[in-house]
Amino acid sequence: MTSVDIKQLIRNRGSIKKRLTTFEKYIVSIKDGLISPDSIDVQLRYDNNINLIHEFENIQKLIEEHCTEEELKIQFEEREPFENKYYSNLSFLKDYISKRTSPTAIENSSSIKDSLSNFLLPKIKLPVFNGEYDQWLEFKKNFMSTIDSNTYLNDIQKYNFLNAALEGYAKRVISGCDESQDYQRAWQKLCEKFDKTVFT
Repeated sequence: MTSVDIKQLIRNRGSIKKRLTTFEKYIVSIKDGLISPDSIDVQLRYDNNINLIHEFENIQKLIEEHCTEEELKIQFEEREPFENKYYSNLSFLKDYISKRTSPTAIENSSSIKDSLSNFLLPKIKLPVFNGEYDQWLEFKKNFMSTIDSNTYLNDIQKYNFLNAALEGYAKRVISGCDESQDYQRAWQKLCEKFDKTVFT
């Protein structure tokens, strides 16, 4: 193999080392609290960098096989720092992923979401709908934009908002629905009753 080939291999190895450095900067940003990436982003970074060690090993082996005796010791010294950096950063990210996907982490995340939704509850106010057909479309639009599509609210909370916003005939339409299970059924019954009346 010619010296030109060795130089190209060294450049290719340099590219792999640069990718590892970029990966390390990402890890440092997490450790320092500069970023708080979501689980998908973290998993993608992990998957994209897990094969760096194999790419490095393949090129490093070729360099060591074809470099001169005088250069061999210098080339051997490339291995240890790369491997240490690789395994240190990859193990951190693997542990980070494990902690974020553990049952405890998921439970804590749900608790935070519930706390946030409870914090938001008093700030949401809806007009009352008593069954007057000419008020239905406006009520439906407001309810869907503030409550039905609100990802911070669970079905029990959505049902409670719906129940509190109804009076008279409209409230009787959803009678029999249970707040713990039947928000979707209650909202569907309401829509079927008043959409049908308005649009026919």
